[in-house]
Amino acid sequence: MKIFILCTARSRKIERTSSLTLETIHVGFPDTHVHVDFQGDWARSERIEVGGVHSSTVFQKPKIHGDWIKGLVYSEENPFVIADPDLVFFSRFPIEKYIGNAWAGDLTPSFNCPVAKARTAWRFHTSLLFIDPIRLRLEIRDWKAKVEANQFVPGVDLFRPALIPTEDGNRFYDTCSFLSHAIGAKHFDDETLECYRHLHAGTWSDIVEKSMPGFQDMHRKLLSDRQFLKESRTMQNEFYRKHA
Repeated sequence: MKIFILCTARSRKIERTSSLTLETIHVGFPDTHVHVDFQGDWARSERIEVGGVHSSTVFQKPKIHGDWIKGLVYSEENPFVIADPDLVFFSRFPIEKYIGNAWAGDLTPSFNCPVAKARTAWRFHTSLLFIDPIRLRLEIRDWKAKVEANQFVPGVDLFRPALIPTEDGNRFYDTCSFLSHAIGAKHFDDETLECYRHLHAGTWSDIVEKSMPGFQDMHRKLLSDRQFLKESRTMQNEFYRKHA
């Protein structure tokens, strides 16, 4: 099985969180082929020295995250995992629990996002996903058959994000949110969720900082305090409740 990671290196100042996953990837996936796609102004293939990476590519033209995922779904034939570059693994990911599902992930609730300035729809978070591409393609095909999209009722790209204005304010569907709503996925159980932590916005924390002052200081504290990092999931859930 392979795990694919998209490392978007926008700035040297946040270089570590832009490739953090490589530091512990083999804790979570000790027997998995690791492929990394690098992009951004600071993309450097030598960053693979951080972890045991088996193959890598440097994109000359940056890809939208949803397009990158879609490309894998329609090009791969065997089950695989995608991971964000800002993860830390504490133990092995129990991948055997999700074999036989079209896809699986951590369900994040709908919340009012202070960065997007919109109501963000719930989705299976793309920070870490198990995907069986053949099963998922069949699920998408079946959904499209029911919708019967045409030139007058065009279908939506299930992988790309979209900010949609409504009479109740803006609604943000993040990457793979439409896919989550159209098809659904297997939920990661508690054991799975405890084997890793996601820093959130590791590749664009400088942008988030403008709407949420102190965000980058929080990242620095998380990286320096392992126990604090382990407790961060509770903090993230509290954030969702506060902005529900």
